Amino acid sequence: MLKKNLAESPARLSLAKVFKTLKMEMSDQHLWSFVEMDFKKHMEELAVFPIRLETKSNLWPNLAQKNNADVGLQCNLFSIHEAKIAQLVNHRNDIAHGNKLIIKDAAQLQEFENAAFLVMHDLAVAVVGCLDTKSYLKIELAPIASE
Repeated sequence: MLKKNLAESPARLSLAKVFKTLKMEMSDQHLWSFVEMDFKKHMEELAVFPIRLETKSNLWPNLAQKNNADVGLQCNLFSIHEAKIAQLVNHRNDIAHGNKLIIKDAAQLQEFENAAFLVMHDLAVAVVGCLDTKSYLKIELAPIASE
């Protein structure tokens, strides 16, 4: 699929490496050349995604929400369960660093499990919805016929 046929979020993501290179040379002449010629050329190329989304060793809720937005997905339950998911990531870090996990009872563990499952389900629904509706594609509006 050509980049020009993608919606803004995936198109921007497919151009991330190009934009990263562009940031290194910000002269007026270079920017002008990019806008006038290079951008159009890049948009005619097949979309590839050479840069992976950032996880920073731990996928914190705010980073997950940013990554979702970067690919054009909306997962509303992240913000609702942000505190529980952040605690879950903290507990995972503690275990990874050799600390004991202290959970007072099964009900507390169930809270983390529920939050994680609800967020994962919401994200899965968002992915399926994106694929079903093809929201990753640019919407082409038909010209209005004049009378």
